[in-house]
Amino acid sequence: MSTPENQNQAPEAPHVLLEQEQDGYRLRIELLEKEMVCSLSLWPTAKGTAPGADELGELLAQQGVCVELNSEALQELCRKTARGKSAENIPVALGVPSEPGEDGRLEFLVQISSEDASYNEDESGRIDYRNSNLFSNIFPDQEIVRIHPPRLGPPGKTVIGTPLDPVPGQGVTPKLGKGVELCDNGQYVLAQAAGRAVFEKGTISVTEDFVIDGDLNLRIGNIDFNGFVHVKRDVLDDFNISAHKGIRVEGAVGACRLDSGGDIELGSMSGNENGFITCKGSLKATFLNGVHVECYGDVVVQNEIRNSVIKAGGSIRIEKGTIFGGECIALEGIEARTIGSHIGVNTRLKVGVYFPEEDLLQDIRNQLRRATSQIKSIADTLGPLSRKRIEDITLTATNKRIEVLTRQIELSNRQKLGLEKELETFQHEDHDAANPKINIHNQISPGVYISFGSAFHTNDTQMSGPISIIENSKDESLRYLPMTALTVKADEIEKELVEKEVASENPPNSSPSP
Repeated sequence: MSTPENQNQAPEAPHVLLEQEQDGYRLRIELLEKEMVCSLSLWPTAKGTAPGADELGELLAQQGVCVELNSEALQELCRKTARGKSAENIPVALGVPSEPGEDGRLEFLVQISSEDASYNEDESGRIDYRNSNLFSNIFPDQEIVRIHPPRLGPPGKTVIGTPLDPVPGQGVTPKLGKGVELCDNGQYVLAQAAGRAVFEKGTISVTEDFVIDGDLNLRIGNIDFNGFVHVKRDVLDDFNISAHKGIRVEGAVGACRLDSGGDIELGSMSGNENGFITCKGSLKATFLNGVHVECYGDVVVQNEIRNSVIKAGGSIRIEKGTIFGGECIALEGIEARTIGSHIGVNTRLKVGVYFPEEDLLQDIRNQLRRATSQIKSIADTLGPLSRKRIEDITLTATNKRIEVLTRQIELSNRQKLGLEKELETFQHEDHDAANPKINIHNQISPGVYISFGSAFHTNDTQMSGPISIIENSKDESLRYLPMTALTVKADEIEKELVEKEVASENPPNSSPSP
């Protein structure tokens, strides 16, 4: 739009390169629009003839016009003047304008979160359709977008060769959402938080949440995310979730693996003995069946734990239901409505121990058993071979095999001695939160195995609650007591009971009668 100031400005005066009069014509060459247009005017006269196109071209070149001429316009001008007509202000050459360069652009250095799967082939050409690769995991201070500045285009020139400055392309400035910032003088977009990168409506952000509105199935595939995963329906069999900040599944979970660096909340999980949960926080569920759980916090189940192995660094609490079959290990105690079954399903409880230490101890024992078995197997083989060598010392292959087996049995014996020493010196750490205590609200059935340390006790009778079970430190039997909350430590209860028992066994001397 013209401004009043522009409207008051006089139009640019043409710059006359040449004006001459010859026999047969009068000619003027002018530069217009800041030397970007060369116009030619030609007036024929009665004497002589007007110049042709080639002659005019040479004349223009002599005046410094160095761009390509508009030959069609020159030919038309010459045809007109040949008929005795004047041709005025005919543009015969145009300058070359500067062209804008390449526009600035965003280069995404990570895979932006998308609903479109990106499958990878292995070396044999097979594709795992359970790994959809919908996004990249983003970490704090990671560069996620590089901002390329616009580039300069080719420079132009006027009709007489005066160079024109190059023109840059359009710049690009991304909109910044949550979890990102500009760095390096606006050259990069940097993540401020862990999660996944999102680019929506021109805005770049990093979010720590990944929400699946339906089931976790082939449409999504396995999830490995360093944020929080929320599945609004079910997780189908063989689809795994690994999330650093936590997992929530509103529906049911099948035979799969859940691995969380934070809390886990489930509707239910039926693992068919192939369900695995690793939880660095606490676990909440309504029902667990056929699941192996390693949880560093509390395990709270609303209705039932059935035929599962549950290990908790905190407590195990079943608010309304039963522990039926399997094994439960908890540092801070176990509480349930009912434990065991009248049909005699094997149910094992271990309380007051920290399961990572128990797992390490069991691993040492397993290695020791394997080493002992290997030593016996090698010894059984060496015996007959040694007798055969005595009978015929020329048996080279036999002698070689004896040498190999002898070295193997020496290595196994050294390994066995090391494991025996490790087992002998192994000590459980003292945990202030430890509470070797079991609370039963309604009933515990016969055949439930209970351990407050290394040895298991068998609950021989059906007991009705509410009761608390702790260990009798005097003879390592079980004490069935009126129930107290898990916040009341078993050691404190046992100490008080032992003091009372000692006092009753050793009454103070009676005072003499007056």
